[in-house]
Amino acid sequence: IDISDVTIGISVQPTSWTNGKVTVKITSNVSSVTKQYSLDQGKTWENYTNPIEIDDNGTVVQAKAMNQSNEETRVVTEKIENIDRLKPEIQTPRVTGIEGGIIVEASATDKEATQTDGKSGIKGYQFSSNNGVDWTETKTSGTYTFTGLKGETTYTIKVKAIDNARNEVQSGAVSGKPI
Repeated sequence: IDISDVTIGISVQPTSWTNGKVTVKITSNVSSVTKQYSLDQGKTWENYTNPIEIDDNGTVVQAKAMNQSNEETRVVTEKIENIDRLKPEIQTPRVTGIEGGIIVEASATDKEATQTDGKSGIKGYQFSSNNGVDWTETKTSGTYTFTGLKGETTYTIKVKAIDNARNEVQSGAVSGKPI
């Protein structure tokens, strides 16, 4: 087989942000070649037989193929950049009583990226008026108004912040009362 006819590829799943492992597959358009990969900048190469699971963001995967004459394809490289296992940080929510409801304002930030975890960004917020028993659908805004609440009743408010890798954190509970 003429090595110039061989193409090698790297596919990564999932391609979006995740808080779990990333699965890497090495592909080739020719089945009779030997596929190899390296996780240490090409210092050592291993024969590829099964998908590789990557635990840490920043991991560089290199791949190449060899024909029976030990001629090699060019090396292709993929850097894993979609792992984020860091929970966001959330501030204590502010609550304001209004007639028949409570306005909740919350703010969260995603933790700074580290060598092994990326910074996926805040996806949204969920709100609870019963101490985290029931939650709203995810909202993109950190402000939410509970309506139809009984006056002179104290509600235990919590807010949950969720990042794009599905890491989440709950605020502490605060009390609120409609006017």
